[in-house]
Amino acid sequence: MKKEIYNTICSQVYNTLKEGEDLTIYMEGENSQYFRFNDSKIRQTGIIEDYNVTLSLYHGKKSLQATTTVSSDIDYSVKNLISEIDGLRAPLSLIPENNFTAFPQKFDSLEVYREGDLPDREGILDGLMDIIDSDNLTGVWTSGKIFRASSTSKGTHHWFEKDSFIFDFSLIDAKENMVKILYPGSDW
Repeated sequence: MKKEIYNTICSQVYNTLKEGEDLTIYMEGENSQYFRFNDSKIRQTGIIEDYNVTLSLYHGKKSLQATTTVSSDIDYSVKNLISEIDGLRAPLSLIPENNFTAFPQKFDSLEVYREGDLPDREGILDGLMDIIDSDNLTGVWTSGKIFRASSTSKGTHHWFEKDSFIFDFSLIDAKENMVKILYPGSDW
């Protein structure tokens, strides 16, 4: 997901808040590719686009949370988040006030990008198959972007994006002895 899409979704959702309501939207997501190996052969491959959102709706000294998913489809995501907020309103009115509940004040926004040196999606498989030359490797390769974002209806927006990979595999000998190796990083 691009930061601009996330910010557009948030902005449209914030415009639907009722008087006295405040909202935070926290997202964790990834856009990655994976390969699953068994006996040094590819057994499964796929693209993962997964964006999980936690909404925190505040009204005075009351707050409730809901979790859901969003996508790069702005209209779908906005409708989904508004539906979740609507589902929080009735129970929020029923819970007692909590003197320890406080909506976050506006802080400076922060953006962090950590670009790595990952092989492109077409080159990953060729690079891995050059390394895997025996019939005794089982494991998973995953690489792509990891996202974290947080936004408030008071105007604070944080965006964190990082390229990463993880190669989690086991080498197995003829006697079925194994050694497990976990190789994570941002530069291949």
